[in-house]
Amino acid sequence: GIIACALSHQKALKMFLKDKTLTHAVVFEDDIILQEGIRERIAKAQGKDQGKINILQYIHDLAKSSSKEPKWDGINLGICSPYCGDTMAMLPGGIKLIQAPQPYCTHAYMYTRRAAEIELEANVPIHQSEDKIRVDLVNDGSFKYFSTVPRIFDQNPNDEVTGAKSIHGKSDLDIPEC
Repeated sequence: GIIACALSHQKALKMFLKDKTLTHAVVFEDDIILQEGIRERIAKAQGKDQGKINILQYIHDLAKSSSKEPKWDGINLGICSPYCGDTMAMLPGGIKLIQAPQPYCTHAYMYTRRAAEIELEANVPIHQSEDKIRVDLVNDGSFKYFSTVPRIFDQNPNDEVTGAKSIHGKSDLDIPEC
């Protein structure tokens, strides 16, 4: 599982880097779901009707923030670790951007070109899981990788189509959040 997962992420990052017109990549695994209540939370913080909140536009707007303080190389959109760090910024919609010391889970994230290049260089040949390589790159200062709190995307604990369970065997909703 670790190698297949890493290969699929590497393929996505290589495709992203191949297209020089792209500045950011958003990577979703096939088992993501929108975090329960996130649309309502963003709508309330922005004083809008929840039907007018476009999550894809919200992600696009987040990408534009990578060059603003705190400048970032990547954002984990679905952290599944209860380990909290310092709040680095407040994003539109009342979402916090935190520096999590253990930003596990790779089911939903956004990268700049720089982050994609660094991760590919660090994990070819594959020697660690996507989660672990990312934690190591954050902790050694290779790139700035933050996490959204609350998480915007969750990992579906049960795939109703295939019957597969997430690698965690439970929803991220069951994991305490910052």
